[in-house]
Amino acid sequence: MRSLVLTLYPLLIGVVAAQPQPPALRLGSTVRPLRYAADLTLNPKQDDFQGAIDISLRLAEPVSLFWLNATGLQVYKAEMRTDSGSIVVKIVPGGEEFVGFSFDSPIPAGTARLRLNYSGKVNRKSSAGLFGNPSGNDAYLHAIPTNRCATRVSVLR
Repeated sequence: MRSLVLTLYPLLIGVVAAQPQPPALRLGSTVRPLRYAADLTLNPKQDDFQGAIDISLRLAEPVSLFWLNATGLQVYKAEMRTDSGSIVVKIVPGGEEFVGFSFDSPIPAGTARLRLNYSGKVNRKSSAGLFGNPSGNDAYLHAIPTNRCATRVSVLR
């Protein structure tokens, strides 16, 4: 058993090292958003919400992985379309702040459309992101349109 563990150890280290890492602070400039179209399903009395967003993108060069801001969001479905058709997308976890999208082959430079389905939690403790108060008949949801808030509500700043 011990020799099996020692034999597999270098393989396990290689697998761990091969995991894509999200950006430390800022997104790169290779993939830029051009336009957004969001559809949110909201109920002020519920603590969570569902959303879908279409993001038109410009790719400055071919990419096989890119990251988006997704603070407080769980992306559970992603679809990518280019001029040549649909491309299979793998969702890559990126911690609390980001979500990555990887592809078996690089997507060529040009334009593409990314459609995301996601869920999130309504912030009940502060006025960041989508926030509100579920107090009886006066329940409400609100979002202050700042860059940081837009990150949380619409996936990408």
